[in-house]
Amino acid sequence: MNIESMNECTGALAAPPVYYYESLGSTNTFLKSLAYEGAADGTVVAAQRQTEGRGRSGKSFESPPGGLYLSMLLRDIRPESLTALTPTAAVAVCRALERCCGLSAGIKWPNDLICRDKKLCGILCESAVDALGQRYAVVGIGINVNSAEEAFSPEVREIVCSVLTETGRLTELCELTEALAAELAACFSLWRREPFFALDEYRRLCVSCEQAVDILRDGTRETVYAERIEDDFSLFVRHADGRREKLFFGEISLRKNTNAEKT
Repeated sequence: MNIESMNECTGALAAPPVYYYESLGSTNTFLKSLAYEGAADGTVVAAQRQTEGRGRSGKSFESPPGGLYLSMLLRDIRPESLTALTPTAAVAVCRALERCCGLSAGIKWPNDLICRDKKLCGILCESAVDALGQRYAVVGIGINVNSAEEAFSPEVREIVCSVLTETGRLTELCELTEALAAELAACFSLWRREPFFALDEYRRLCVSCEQAVDILRDGTRETVYAERIEDDFSLFVRHADGRREKLFFGEISLRKNTNAEKT
């Protein structure tokens, strides 16, 4: 494979390799092709732009120039640990943004980072098998970094933000790439030993609880009260009829200016 730009901003992260591009179709898709061919655990693929970015449930993920779209390969994974993978990645991204950009982001369950109720980052974790039949996971992260408001389509412009729009400053993408790769590596090293080590930090950063939210599933929207994050990272909600439910996956929308009862 032809590498357009490789290891230009990897510093001490040269092993396992970090492949850095100006543009890719999808960093997750590209890294899965490398994984199938035997790429090493911890390999990172990063780009400033994606032309075929993907979100959860096959949705398109707008990836304009000036962003950081990064995927990391994890081998030797345990199936029982996968429920904690996305939350662990979210905590790592929050740490990297605070450390590199001085920006404090919140986590909207289960996989988005937001600032002022606007989406800053999305996370997509996928698992597959390589040519030898070994299962692996790819953790994909898309952060709006140096993208101005007009870089996004009118359809999403009002619901997304970037590091630039939040801080008023441009971010050195190489520095953020290094910071994010380092935080991910550190968090996933702990995750392998103790899958739920990030639970308390995730709860502290999560902005979805103790308020009314809308559950979006099967083409319907239902307002529920989100009570708490459970020990397995599920979202514990209360329906209008009093029924309780644990959500292990799905999509929620935060409601503004709600006065929902907490009892």
